[in-house]
Amino acid sequence: KPVGTIDSVACRFDSPKGLIESVWKKGENMFELQVEIPPGAVARVVLPEAFTAMPVRLIDLSTNKPLKIHDLQKLMEVRPGRYRIIAGKGK
Repeated sequence: KPVGTIDSVACRFDSPKGLIESVWKKGENMFELQVEIPPGAVARVVLPEAFTAMPVRLIDLSTNKPLKIHDLQKLMEVRPGRYRIIAGKGK
């Protein structure tokens, strides 16, 4: 979760279900998160408040195809896999 003037973070956690990886960066009009979730796990992604009203794209990195987001407020559940979530004017 972005805090203060930090504009990017990369982290890894060796959970009981496998490795969880998260890399995010934010800019003035963009927030981008890349996450990898191991089999058997589910991640809850909370977008920063400043980006919840912006358009959001969810991309499955195994197929490089966008996925539908049905009811996004500022929380979404992400199943096992590799994803990129872009809010705002990201690439």
